[in-house]
Amino acid sequence: MICWAAQDFYFLFYEHLYYKTKFSFFVTRLNFLFYLITMIQ
Repeated sequence: MICWAAQDFYFLFYEHLYYKTKFSFFVTRLNFLFYLITMIQ
């Protein structure tokens, strides 16, 4: 029982980290695009 709970927590934590990093990559990509646009103008 405790093992299952720990496993669920681990998966939730991993998923949270994964989406967090995905979001940060997305944000950095947006920042890079914005930087390129400002450089062109």
